[in-house]
Amino acid sequence: MVTLLALAGLRHVVLPPRPLVLEHTSAARATVDPAPADAFAQAFARAYLTFDARQPQSHDQAVAPFLAPGVDLAGTVTPASGPAQSVIWTAVAAHAHPAAGSGLITVAVALAGEAALRYLAVPVASGAGGSLAVTGFPALVAPPPLNDRAPPPNGDDVSDSALRTVAVRALSAYLRGSADQLDADLLPGTHASVPASPLTIEDIASITWTSANEIALDATVHDPAGTGYELRYLLTVTRRDRWYVLAINPSDPTGGSS
Repeated sequence: MVTLLALAGLRHVVLPPRPLVLEHTSAARATVDPAPADAFAQAFARAYLTFDARQPQSHDQAVAPFLAPGVDLAGTVTPASGPAQSVIWTAVAAHAHPAAGSGLITVAVALAGEAALRYLAVPVASGAGGSLAVTGFPALVAPPPLNDRAPPPNGDDVSDSALRTVAVRALSAYLRGSADQLDADLLPGTHASVPASPLTIEDIASITWTSANEIALDATVHDPAGTGYELRYLLTVTRRDRWYVLAINPSDPTGGSS
């Protein structure tokens, strides 16, 4: 027995004891999954900011399915008399996650007949199995702050006439939906899809460099109905035997398929 104890002690000298590992519960690691929580917050915002003074109970019924147990928003919105208020569009504008498993999601809301957006901050908590709930009163808040230090959009003018020709020709083919003509100016092996609805260029206001391999075309275009738009298109370009286009409005700034 003494020999066995001695060997056991020797083992702890040669091999240090394993560190104690604390297993955290799933609840402790829980965070708000952005995709479903965003959709949930937007759905709540639509229900919360849609109402009719002639049917006040319908608002309470629309909001109730989103609420956590013990949260009661019944009667907390008092619609003004007059036309009903309806939501025509929503988008998530900001996130804040003050604690694991909960978050404050700010939703931008467009109301019918209102030019300015409203911003509704919605407290959302996640639970077991991906369940979600609004945990308290929302708040009408200011929009996210504007970045007033953003760099200017224009760089130096593109002076290379060959590049300007290729850029305008490629963009024109792209907007018309002429994939075959666009392919002629794409680097071989590169693919770019074209818009489903054709657009026509009326004017190119400027062609400027935005980086070492990207240029911006500020264009006035119109759709088949005749509506005009002033738009900016980014083209990733490269020079081989001549100038080629790698991508149009690429999601990856290094190039690749558009």
